[in-house]
Amino acid sequence: MRNIGIIIVLALWLFVGYSMCECYDSICGVAEETVQATPPPPPPVKTIDCPDEPICFGRNSCEPHFGSGFAALRDSLIGALPDGGILRIIGTYGPSEKNESDFDNLGLCRADAVKTRFTEHIGADRLATADQLTVGQGAFKNGVSTDRVRFEMVDAATPAIPSSTLIYFPFNSTNKLDDSDVESYLNSVADQVKGSGERVRLVGHTDNVGGQASNQALGLRRAQIIKDYLVARGVSGSQVMTSSRGEDQPVATNNTDAGRAKNRRTELTIIN
Repeated sequence: MRNIGIIIVLALWLFVGYSMCECYDSICGVAEETVQATPPPPPPVKTIDCPDEPICFGRNSCEPHFGSGFAALRDSLIGALPDGGILRIIGTYGPSEKNESDFDNLGLCRADAVKTRFTEHIGADRLATADQLTVGQGAFKNGVSTDRVRFEMVDAATPAIPSSTLIYFPFNSTNKLDDSDVESYLNSVADQVKGSGERVRLVGHTDNVGGQASNQALGLRRAQIIKDYLVARGVSGSQVMTSSRGEDQPVATNNTDAGRAKNRRTELTIIN
């Protein structure tokens, strides 16, 4: 009988324990149920808007955004273009902007992008593109700039002047201006900057033959002779800046005649 009592007590104990466990699981399930919070809305997509300007660009971008005034600007430029004239689209860019395009700089990329919209209304042979570095101008407001493109009308016989050009020199020489092609280019540069007020930056370079000090001086003389030519054709001396890098910035090997010839150069850049 005693054993039967013990068995009954154990059975009751197991039954009560099982019931309590079921109840606990039910309560825990409610307590541990995860409340799904409403996810925050995605951040708004940042768009570029220039409703009051014909064209604007984002910083470091050559994708144009066209405002409501673009069509009127385009039509007025095309309508004012003389017979045989060419509309030059000049894209500008700042020295701190990052260029991730396939073009040499953002200015050329911007000009080409705007040109595409003009070719819908005028032949590509009536359009030209150029670039211009702007220093100390063209502030971005809220990441947007409306001064990254400008337009000029030129005669068909007047090609767009590259904003950056290399002028090469013979060995140990500063006498290169007997070259008619170089003189013709510099005449065009002089005509342009006299009217526009743009500046010209000249940086002289040499090969590594000779001492470093003498090459530094030679590079400066090469830049100076270009400046003298421009000043003689009416460009203000204050518009032309000269400097030298000597042999420090070769663009080719100095181990061959061909490589050294490429390093003997003056870099001419038109800047605003």
